[in-house]
This record gives sequence, structure tokens and C-alpha cells, in this order.
Amino acid sequence: MKGTITKVDPPRRGSGGRMYRLVCFRMEQGGSARSFISENMKNYTKWKPLLEKGNIIDGLKMKGDLIDGDSVPVLFFKPEKQEELF
Repeated sequence: MKGTITKVDPPRRGSGGRMYRLVCFRMEQGGSARSFISENMKNYTKWKPLLEKGNIIDGLKMKGDLIDGDSVPVLFFKPEKQEELF
């Protein structure tokens, strides 16, 4: 499943003390979705280089209403000019 990153929040501390980022997506099938990507989890190394507004990410899996942070994200497309996308 593919989605375009529309927003990447700065890191914040969750109630359990772990740091995470809220990442919002516009999904290829329509609608929107979000994920909470934790900087403390080993899968963050897969996400970190991709977390830029406008990037289209493939390999996304849903877990209930959220994109599963354990998805294996792959950069599908990186736009040249990101500042005017949204």
C-alpha cells in the first residue's frame, strides 16, 4: 500500500516515556492515515531517512486505523520541490 507523507511532527515523549513522531499520510486509495513512529524501536532506522513531507512511501500495512510502524517502508518517489506540495 502506498501513501504520501503530508506531515511529520517533531519528536515528543509519550506517556510511557518513549520518544515518537506522529507521521500523517494521504493514502493512494483515498483518505488519510497516520502512524506513530518510535525513535526507541529498531524499525526507526528504516523510517528515519524517509520522513520528509511529500515522499511517497510503499510497503505500508494497516493495523486497525493506523499504519503499522512495523511496516517495511520503501521510498517510491521523492519529489524535487517539496515546499509547495501541501
